[in-house]
Amino acid sequence: MKRLLLAVLLATPLCAQSFCVAGAAMLPQTSPKTTGFEACAAVLSSANQIWSITGNQLNMTPQKKIQAVAFSGIATVCHVFSFATLYCFGAPAGATTGTNASLAVTGGFIGTFPVKGGKWGFFTPGYSVVKSNAGATGTILIGWGYKL
Repeated sequence: MKRLLLAVLLATPLCAQSFCVAGAAMLPQTSPKTTGFEACAAVLSSANQIWSITGNQLNMTPQKKIQAVAFSGIATVCHVFSFATLYCFGAPAGATTGTNASLAVTGGFIGTFPVKGGKWGFFTPGYSVVKSNAGATGTILIGWGYKL
């Protein structure tokens, strides 16, 4: 997990505007239950609330193999609460499991809950579904993010 967070922090200058998050990705139906994810989002259209989102996620497949998923797609603000913002995203992706590689699709949501008005970053719970040749996995996301 420390390596994943370090990779996100080193990549921060590449994510021109908006925010980056990193954290744990948990699949309740598999063991081990915890893997990881990271994502960066940049505003494409502030008037229409359209964001470009790029990220990586490690999943445990139903066959108990680690699946690495890289995605790049579109996110939008689904709802703004007084205490948080909910982003919904969808993206084509590439997935590898061992020596097998395939195309995949992913989608889900990430919420941003600012801590101390965002000065300390924000808590980012979410949910992601990845569909590839290895099967479909629904993943609970829990992380931490910062605005850039």
